[in-house]
Amino acid sequence: MDSEHPVPWFPAWGVRFPEPISNVFSIVSIINEFRPSNRWMLLASEAAASEMHLWTAWYALRRNEISGEMVAKTADTEFLRLISGTRQINKAFERSGISVGDEKAWIVMLPDSELGVGFGEFSIPFGHVQ
Repeated sequence: MDSEHPVPWFPAWGVRFPEPISNVFSIVSIINEFRPSNRWMLLASEAAASEMHLWTAWYALRRNEISGEMVAKTADTEFLRLISGTRQINKAFERSGISVGDEKAWIVMLPDSELGVGFGEFSIPFGHVQ
């Protein structure tokens, strides 16, 4: 983290689809086939307002995971719910999940770092990539 950028880089990569999404479930099934865990996810391109927004939602996710107070059953769904600002999981998918017609999205990796320890210092697990 350099002094001109006080927030560490959040592990999210922008992707552009070759054509607008016509079937959300086919895209999600492809991602699910190759992702190493439910800490990898797709996020609608307009869902994240900033890197600070991503880190704030991540912090709330980790806090909920540690305290056992998650509303959703998995980290990716809980993050989607938090980034959307709702307790309703269906509403979270409507607001922040990919949709028919989307041309781009974010691939997000949710670090499982301990809170307050090594903030922004983590490695990306590439073991599953073929």
